[in-house]
Amino acid sequence: MSVYQETKRKTWRFEIWKHGVRVLTRGGFPSQKKAIVAESQALEKLNLINLGFERLCDERLQDLQINRTPRYYQENNLFLENLRARWSFRKEISRDDVEILLNEIALNKGNQSANRALRFVKATFNFGLERGWIAFNPAARIKPKSYSPTPRHVPPREDVIKVLSLAKDADKIYLTLVVQTMCRIRELNRLQWTDVHEEYLILKTRKAKNSILTARQYPINQTMREALSQLAKNGDYVFINPVTQKPFDYRSKILKTLCKKAGVRPFGYHALRHFGASFLAESGVPLSDLQALLGHARISTTDLYIRNLKPSLLEATKKLEGIK
Repeated sequence: MSVYQETKRKTWRFEIWKHGVRVLTRGGFPSQKKAIVAESQALEKLNLINLGFERLCDERLQDLQINRTPRYYQENNLFLENLRARWSFRKEISRDDVEILLNEIALNKGNQSANRALRFVKATFNFGLERGWIAFNPAARIKPKSYSPTPRHVPPREDVIKVLSLAKDADKIYLTLVVQTMCRIRELNRLQWTDVHEEYLILKTRKAKNSILTARQYPINQTMREALSQLAKNGDYVFINPVTQKPFDYRSKILKTLCKKAGVRPFGYHALRHFGASFLAESGVPLSDLQALLGHARISTTDLYIRNLKPSLLEATKKLEGIK
């Protein structure tokens, strides 16, 4: 603990330290006496704070900021801010605390949102568990809640063509490559010119359970080759945000705007991935080839992509019409 006068502003500041770490500082007090009173009040309140949980949240966010995407970091940052407001004044966080939180989320936002929150909680406490900071994970044995997922909308071919026809310049090239590669959108956003070869692209993705980028080769067809040839090489990355001059993270407005202009049911980038998979499956491409193109570790995942999406299934059931 220390109270001192700030040189430039001639006001007073206090700092509170624990175990060699500064845990709180406040400044701008007009007198030493007021700074001392504020320090005393802060210390009384701070003694109630679970500093171990605060450290866990801080270190987790720092790790995410370094190793994960900005969007994923922001999602966790917002979530952990809510957890801090809820749990920072508890000496110990129990399974009951986690379940109460998840039940509230389920009631307000649904079971799918509760399951997402459960993944965040588990990952946060596992981060501390792996480093020996905590003795157990209070969410470890909590099972996800059951829910019926909403069937994914896969746009028909005519809707995809309408949307692509309205795109202009670099956006047109961007969406063309999304369709042609069936890639995860961040695979395209992190594509560099050194990943572009005569016969193939190198697409890189980050798996959910670690921070390592894994790469795969994706064959280039003529449409992709022509699209790439129209781009100027203005840096290391194929697509650069013209405002920040950095690679894109997630471009949320392009498809939303184009779908509205085209008058079609809105769809996102991942829907185009499903569209390509179902289109190729209908064309007779083997499941093992689709697995390689989509970059799935398990063929069962590929099977889920095309299950119930095939228009031929409707044609098949029509053959049974009249049998009654």
